[in-house]
Amino acid sequence: MRNISTCIKLIVFFCFAFFSTLHAQTIITIDAKKTGASVSPDLHGIFFEEISHGGEGGLYAELIQNRSFEESRIPEGCTLDSGWIIPPHTDHFSAKKVVDWKMPFEAKSDFPAWSLSTSGKSIAKISLDLSEPLYKETPRSLKLDIERADPSGKVSVVNEGFWGINVVKDETYELTFYVRSKKYSGNVVASLVGADGRELASKKFEKVGSGWTKYTTTLKAKDSDPKATFQLTFSAKGTVWLDFVSLFPTKTFKSRSNGMRVDLANYLADLKPAFVRWPGGCFVEGISQESAPNWKRSLGPLEKRSGTYSPRG
Repeated sequence: MRNISTCIKLIVFFCFAFFSTLHAQTIITIDAKKTGASVSPDLHGIFFEEISHGGEGGLYAELIQNRSFEESRIPEGCTLDSGWIIPPHTDHFSAKKVVDWKMPFEAKSDFPAWSLSTSGKSIAKISLDLSEPLYKETPRSLKLDIERADPSGKVSVVNEGFWGINVVKDETYELTFYVRSKKYSGNVVASLVGADGRELASKKFEKVGSGWTKYTTTLKAKDSDPKATFQLTFSAKGTVWLDFVSLFPTKTFKSRSNGMRVDLANYLADLKPAFVRWPGGCFVEGISQESAPNWKRSLGPLEKRSGTYSPRG
């Protein structure tokens, strides 16, 4: 009985002590006239990392996803097994031992974000091709084989953009793409198409050469649609190859070509950061030593930049 009595007393004591602290007051005194420790203004900055399309599909104004058809490329030094990227199993720099890890490969086809659309009695197929590349640094192109082109139908290669392409009425968009062909005598029509099939803007190119040819134009939207697609439509049988299909809004941050989205860039500029840290985190490490970013590959014409695989979250 003595032990039970002692336990009861201890429980009562601790309960009293606990509830007493709930009613205790904590006083914080702030003296606004007194200067505290100084903080350098140079320490106020922002850190940019490519996570969840914060750059591609976000801050970067490019509207075409997988514009050079390189996104299905496996990171250098890695292998692919059942949809997983397998990096070399070497000693991890912090674990100081071999770590058996892997990560899912986002590309679910040979040409992510691209698809083929046919109607009527048209017959065609698309595939990834590495023959006669535009540049050796970006060896992949999209091959379109048209067996039959129905005059009452169509054969189109479609890009979905990033969650759709946000087309705004009366705004203009700068288009660039490269085409080569074999036994093809038709034309090509570049267009922005609304989710309901409405044509929002278009431009016809009458001739497609046998060698790589660069095409450029400005498309002006006659209506708006946040879920539009970009399409290249072909009118005859034959074979054509596509590479570096790029679409930018004419209005970019500070009107810079190959620039940033106006709205997002202004948000960052309004912070007035003393510095912008980039790159960082997993992007700098790479998935393997071979796939870590090399700054030299980010120089030169856009079409010749091989890119770096980003292990983004």
